[in-house]
Amino acid sequence: MGSNEISMIFKQEAANAIMFAPIAIFAYYALRTTSRLSVLAGCAAFSCVIELIQWLEQAGRTADIDDVTFNSLGAALGLAAATIASIAMPRRRLHARV
Repeated sequence: MGSNEISMIFKQEAANAIMFAPIAIFAYYALRTTSRLSVLAGCAAFSCVIELIQWLEQAGRTADIDDVTFNSLGAALGLAAATIASIAMPRRRLHARV
């Protein structure tokens, strides 16, 4: 494998990870009553659904387990960032002015 191929593979896998980080962050804050593990499982399930659709369509795209792995890794990193941000920044209470 040449250096260009390795660079392209790295960029593709990094893009897969980065793509799912915001999804996990949004789900973490939108669904505050659910556990972190269920948010991570939901992101992984969403990634599996995307790959299943790619496999069923057979429109020039291929389903790849590496995509699921890196999407889930990105979701885990996004979830970790959201957790750290929640701990580091205490909640502010908004007081209505009378």
